[in-house]
Amino acid sequence: IKYVGTDYDSIEVPNAAGTYSVKVSINNDNYVLTGTVEAEFVVTEPEKPVESVSFVETLLNLEVGGSDYTLNPVINPNNATNKNVSWSVSPSGVVTVVDGVVTPVAKGEATITVTTEDGNKTATCSVKVTQPVTSVEITTTETKYTTNDLVELEVVVGPENADNKTVTWTVEPADAAEVDANGVVNPLKAGD
Repeated sequence: IKYVGTDYDSIEVPNAAGTYSVKVSINNDNYVLTGTVEAEFVVTEPEKPVESVSFVETLLNLEVGGSDYTLNPVINPNNATNKNVSWSVSPSGVVTVVDGVVTPVAKGEATITVTTEDGNKTATCSVKVTQPVTSVEITTTETKYTTNDLVELEVVVGPENADNKTVTWTVEPADAAEVDANGVVNPLKAGD
């Protein structure tokens, strides 16, 4: 505090954020001045800029129609003042990202980028979306066979762009027929 250009008194400023008030009383007979001055001041934390941003995950494997996944960017330092971020995906159409929640949309690969508002720091995460099988159908219409008459069953696995269309075959009861990995059936005895 300055009084007529001369150090009159001093205040030690608190080092914790908050609002503080100060009251100064002046009673100086030499200047015939008596009075009180009150003031309020605010102490704020110094701004801490973002130094970097990263993801724990580097690759996500998701399925069309599967669960969403939440990406949480790690901002350094942890007590940075402005932690606001924006999201982008390239190419579009494979996944959507809203506030870090990744939703698989279509089969493909994409890169998710998060950018900090403070300092434009970026981090990326790759994502691969696969298409699971949603249907399987035996399309052979013939249902009556004689023993030792080999029959090749035809099967359609959908959708057409499913990633893994491999099927396995079983027969019940097991002693009624044999079936190989290609769907070729050898009836062994009469019955269903």
